[in-house]
Amino acid sequence: MKAFRLILVVMALSSGLLLSACRTSAAPVIGAGELSLVDVHVMVQRLLDSYSTGDEHTVQDMLSPRLVGFGKLMTAVRAQPGRRLQLRFHLRSAELTRDAFSINLHVEWEARWIQVGTGLAQLREGRSNFVFGRQHDSWRLEGLSGDNPFDFPLP
Repeated sequence: MKAFRLILVVMALSSGLLLSACRTSAAPVIGAGELSLVDVHVMVQRLLDSYSTGDEHTVQDMLSPRLVGFGKLMTAVRAQPGRRLQLRFHLRSAELTRDAFSINLHVEWEARWIQVGTGLAQLREGRSNFVFGRQHDSWRLEGLSGDNPFDFPLP
């Protein structure tokens, strides 16, 4: 049984490395024009995918310096690749509200991964509220409430 777990971990590592090598993170932050539910959904998915792979530059570009816990989130992004293998987020239902200066996406999500050390599959579900604010020529994450998909406690 231990040999089987070891094989699963090796396969997960190799496929995770291949997937992260194939991804491109050079996509710009979405401009400050009008956004649809699909646009905001794509922004949140990109933020979570960048967190999953430890792409701190993309995550940092998408965050507002006003975000409470900015430093803790960046520390979690740097540490993530060593904690969970093949971390994947799936966004389910989403509801969008907006005003002139902010966009609020309430979303149900699930995270699946393989735990480092044990090789066991894990599942976590939650509901989060992502608040994006308009800053100059782009939208950036300014607030997060509800269940936290990242590895740091919310204030």
